[in-house]
Amino acid sequence: VKDSLAIYIEEMAVALDLFTEGHPLVFTAYNALVGQTDDTPNITASNKEIFPGVLALSRELITRYGHGGNIKYGDKVWMVVPMQVEDTMNKRWRERGDVYMMDYDQARQFGRRSGILYHEADRIEFASVITGANIGLLN
Repeated sequence: VKDSLAIYIEEMAVALDLFTEGHPLVFTAYNALVGQTDDTPNITASNKEIFPGVLALSRELITRYGHGGNIKYGDKVWMVVPMQVEDTMNKRWRERGDVYMMDYDQARQFGRRSGILYHEADRIEFASVITGANIGLLN
């Protein structure tokens, strides 16, 4: 029991470190439809064809827009699973990420969730110990 408690305390400390080191965002989902994007729904802001695993971020997080963001198109970031930043959200959105999904119903079911964004350059030494399920990165 003593060893289990020590492991639990260590894992909780790691979870808290991960939670505070990442960037808290609201995550939603979108589809490649004109009503949810611009008039070229299959082309991302980085001029690539849309693919599963694309993440659109609000502009203040992306280097290109000069708001001090440190994420570039093509960078890998982590929510619960790795996502690739290739798109940008409408300028009205802040502190947000939009996950591309091919299926409209799945995107609706995804809804609006709170989560933590980690850039691949962030030092996350204990990430393999913690999973999204046991610390609730996306509820």
